[in-house]
Amino acid sequence: MQIGDPVVGFGFEAPRVGGLFGVWRIDGSWETETYRSGADSLPTRESRMHGALTVSDWLSGRVRYAMTTSIDAWSTGQRTASVGASIERRWFADRISTAADATVWMPTTHAAAFNAVGTLARFRSSTDDRVWVSETVIGAERVSDGAPMTLWPGAGNGQARAPLLRAHPLLDDGVIDATGGVFGRTVTYGTTEVQRWLAGPAPARVGIAAFIDAARASRRVIPDQRSWQADVGAGLRVRVPGWARTLRLDAAYGLHDGARAIGIGWSF
Repeated sequence: MQIGDPVVGFGFEAPRVGGLFGVWRIDGSWETETYRSGADSLPTRESRMHGALTVSDWLSGRVRYAMTTSIDAWSTGQRTASVGASIERRWFADRISTAADATVWMPTTHAAAFNAVGTLARFRSSTDDRVWVSETVIGAERVSDGAPMTLWPGAGNGQARAPLLRAHPLLDDGVIDATGGVFGRTVTYGTTEVQRWLAGPAPARVGIAAFIDAARASRRVIPDQRSWQADVGAGLRVRVPGWARTLRLDAAYGLHDGARAIGIGWSF
């Protein structure tokens, strides 16, 4: 393993078991992330071991909940137990959905507890494979001051953190750039994408897309420093029957600073 490895880990998920109180799942993971807090600073590394028990179910055809209890151990010496919950609501045949989640970590020592909260709204013109499809996602994520950096939110090309800012990859040579990237204890973000799916005889569907991403980070490593970016771009989309994900290839340009990037990833 090299010092530049950004996220290294493994995970497992036990088979889901349905019952009277919903679907139960056991999972575990180990991950390591590397951070740089300045041009002249040496990279620092943080590891996390995680185990969780989750129960989830649909309260109706439109409302889904999940409750989780977990234990975590960080390389910084923190040991915690946590409880969390999330809820999702859908409207208009899944074309509009909103979700919120919250988790509280309680250290086994005398250290202070810390927490994380997140909200998200998604608007989609159609859930069918039509010729034209548009989608908008807006959201916000926040962790409290005592949270380890492995829990901090960020935005980039989909690696390390989910929110998209495709001209500004969060990883710089395999390291999360904690001062130059959109990365902090609070991140707000939004993405709008329009897709044009092409007709063809092949089993896989191919489309083209245009998008705009925006994100802002605050409460960062450097006090009072804020970072925001807005990116535009275009790309290819490939969807294979039976796959829950869409392969994307994007080229993006930063409106604020002229950054350019080409990336590949998955959309759900």
